[in-house]
Amino acid sequence: NPKDFLAAMPRIWLAVLVGIILVTILGSIGVARGLMSESGSPPAQPGLPLDASGPRWLSMASMPTARSGLGLASYENQIYAIAGNGANGVTGIVERYDAITDSWSTLASKPTPVGDIQVGMIGGRIYVPGGMLASGDPTDVLEIYDPREDRWMEGASLPAEVSGYGLVAYEGKLFLFGGFDGLSYLNSVYEY
Repeated sequence: NPKDFLAAMPRIWLAVLVGIILVTILGSIGVARGLMSESGSPPAQPGLPLDASGPRWLSMASMPTARSGLGLASYENQIYAIAGNGANGVTGIVERYDAITDSWSTLASKPTPVGDIQVGMIGGRIYVPGGMLASGDPTDVLEIYDPREDRWMEGASLPAEVSGYGLVAYEGKLFLFGGFDGLSYLNSVYEY
């Protein structure tokens, strides 16, 4: 009877959906078991030693300047720690970590010390928009760091003074989301 068949359709689709979910879960479990070694540990990544009996975290060289609200960028297998809020207030210090040598080096300081920042990498340069100044006021400055030449340059100012924003670099552009203008939180989006 066609009416009975149509009435059963939602149950048929539900059964198909449940079957797909079960197959996916069971397949994932099988893949995970296949990836585990006989000792019950996942295989080591190339270049990274993995000892099931040892710790998963390693202690490396400490960052020379402890701080929060800094920007971090990765470029040519090195990590750049830029500006932020340190023990003595807002700083413009720039430090680079080299994982090969497990060492830090100090580079040219950011001309405008700020905290509460994010950074974006475009075309081999690190972009640092806005941030909170030592005075407690946000700024509209955009400073750009060239890691190859260890030098800073200034870019076009932001349309507004802002800190504590979200930032993403995508297809050669920076997108800045929200933030704090010193009085209120923002829902604006800027593209550079």
